[in-house]
Amino acid sequence: MGGSEKTFIDGPAGALEALWLPAGTAQLSRAVALCHPHPLYGGTMETKLVARTARRLSESGFQTLRFNFRGVGRSAGAWSGGTGERDDLRAALDFVRARVPEARLGVFGFSFGAMVALDVGSERPEVEVLVAVAPPVAVFTSSPPPDSPKPTLVIGAGADEIVDPERLREWYEKRKGAKQFRMFPDADHLFADDSHAVADEVARFLLKHIS
Repeated sequence: MGGSEKTFIDGPAGALEALWLPAGTAQLSRAVALCHPHPLYGGTMETKLVARTARRLSESGFQTLRFNFRGVGRSAGAWSGGTGERDDLRAALDFVRARVPEARLGVFGFSFGAMVALDVGSERPEVEVLVAVAPPVAVFTSSPPPDSPKPTLVIGAGADEIVDPERLREWYEKRKGAKQFRMFPDADHLFADDSHAVADEVARFLLKHIS
């Protein structure tokens, strides 16, 4: 596996700090953009689960791009309530598409990032697969992410102190389209002791659908 490359994305509010990790094996051209948890609560592209998943995907033959939303780390701009952060992901996907035009694409999001990934990933035709880890379903009440025919993996934490696991399961059951659900019964919201297992689950799902 080659070393990671620090780079910047031309974002709508200014440059977005990012980290590109090449695929560790010579596989089909495929890539995943990863979105981190809530910027106002310490979420960054270096959040343990995000970084570990990026590395696991690289080992599995995916090129990965994780980036800081506006106002996080060295990214320009300021928190935008979710609207601007969706635009940040759109810019990140444009970056990936320009860098590897032939790549098949997936998106991954954790917590707040899962909400962004579901919204933007559903609308972008070039994105084939969606992964949402601990999506904050309470904020979906008035405006849920659109149902999507794209294969979607939803991962929950049974001991989540932020996202009610039963409410997450109910939301998942109501969601239409190709989908898969995986609950880690003893995990907390950050999956502190389960990050390796979550990363493995994500890699298996993406390999199944982008092979």
